[in-house]
Amino acid sequence: LKAEAPEEARAGLELFAADRRARREGAHAALAPELEAETFEATRKRIATAFERATEPRKKTDAEGEQGFAGMGREIILRSWEELRGRGADIYRPLKSKRLHKIRIAAKRLRYALELFSACFDGLKDLAHELAELQKALGSLHDCDEWIKECGEHLSRCDPHAEDSDGVEVREQRAAAFFLLEHFVRRRVEDYAEALAIWRRWEQEGFGERLAGSLEDTPSNSDAGAGEAAGDGGQARVSA
Repeated sequence: LKAEAPEEARAGLELFAADRRARREGAHAALAPELEAETFEATRKRIATAFERATEPRKKTDAEGEQGFAGMGREIILRSWEELRGRGADIYRPLKSKRLHKIRIAAKRLRYALELFSACFDGLKDLAHELAELQKALGSLHDCDEWIKECGEHLSRCDPHAEDSDGVEVREQRAAAFFLLEHFVRRRVEDYAEALAIWRRWEQEGFGERLAGSLEDTPSNSDAGAGEAAGDGGQARVSA
């Protein structure tokens, strides 16, 4: 943004950037111990154990019997869609940042489910792409909210008449904060408008109906292909 900023704000932007770099380096130093090899290995074992338990053959426990990978995928996808649809009304509340962020999280979960089970059902990749568009717009909006909050807090706690040792740095940072606040407020409006347009298009084109239609027909080789991808030769089964 430096090229777009007025001259008076450019030095302040460098100060903001330097502060961010220092914070990032501190966060990296704190994170490093958590990324050691033994930590990754322990996590890998937990995931492998959980996957083996989820895919091991089981006895039929009810009238529906067992279902394959595709059946499990159908249930996960529908449950994820219900979560997203249940939060849909909050898309019409542009000032509710936390609620909009929860819509983004729900969209992300559904998108990943569609991508995971795309080998089992036709049309899921296209639907996942549409979800990615909503996720991107709301993600950018969330970033704007974080910047707006930080710049607003900086301006509110900084005395515009105060001076530091040379009387320059305070003015430079305030000029940069004003510039950033104005920029991200405008950008947030654009991001929200994009997210709203996507949701409106889904209403008009029947996103839910298209999703349900994709889940109706399962390719004959879907379970086998998913099983092979899981490394069990197509024999993985999970109970209903």
